[in-house]
Amino acid sequence: MTAPVGSGPSETRTTNLAKTMERGSEIIQTSIITKRIPHYIVLPNPMTWYEALQYCRSHYTDLASVRNASENGKVKALHPNETWIGLHRYPWSHWSDGSIATFLNWGPGEPNSFDENCTGLSSTGIWFDVHTLITYIIYSSNYTVVQNPMTWYEALQYCRSNYTDLAIVPNAAESGKVLALNQSDAWIGLHRYPWSLWSDGSSATFLNWEPGEPNNHGGPVAPRCVKMSVTSGHFFDEECGLLYNFACQRKQKQRSTFKIKISSEADMTDPEVGRQILEQVRCRINTIQSNIIYL
Repeated sequence: MTAPVGSGPSETRTTNLAKTMERGSEIIQTSIITKRIPHYIVLPNPMTWYEALQYCRSHYTDLASVRNASENGKVKALHPNETWIGLHRYPWSHWSDGSIATFLNWGPGEPNSFDENCTGLSSTGIWFDVHTLITYIIYSSNYTVVQNPMTWYEALQYCRSNYTDLAIVPNAAESGKVLALNQSDAWIGLHRYPWSLWSDGSSATFLNWEPGEPNNHGGPVAPRCVKMSVTSGHFFDEECGLLYNFACQRKQKQRSTFKIKISSEADMTDPEVGRQILEQVRCRINTIQSNIIYL
């Protein structure tokens, strides 16, 4: 038995654009392919499935979710021996991050479900249910908990300077990820009565309040901010000037690839023509997708 690996599932989105440029005779057709780059990590410390889960959630995000045959092959290629993955609990319907398991690569006769609630990936890529010590697979985290108590506003500034924002917790699965990283109560990005927005401006649709919270002490106009309990993961409203550790969030980087087909009578070897075309392409794309990173 051997060690752990980290992985993040790829997501690809393609948008096709056909635009006529100002000069009339030139038509540019652009395909935008935006792809999250998967990240795998192998760690050589045999653990139980639950120990591996705790370790992955403390240092990365979770045990790996293997969503298709391509990802299964990538994980298998990282390590020659058996490894833990995130599938658990009969009837094997969910990954450890809470997502639904639609791809199942069981070996013959597996799962036999004989007091075995966790899933291993063999050196051949076939899955088996198991309860023994083997290696495990993880993927990298979007959250960081800073063990340096600050006010909510100081924490917000720190996160925006060093990461992306205070942690946004949109659902129970993400709440579990943040909770697993915490060593004490910590600020998250929810603020301001009536608690409708996160600090990044997105709508707060998941509100995991402790019973009796928010108590809105000081009235509906008093500034109030939200901490997450280290013991329950529940939300509490607090005075924003109190000092707590805090959870920051970093958005995953994306890579964009452009395929351009140009029909024009202009001299395409002329650097000035190329510059004008590139500038117009960027202007067109920015009106449709503002978060593209040009490499």
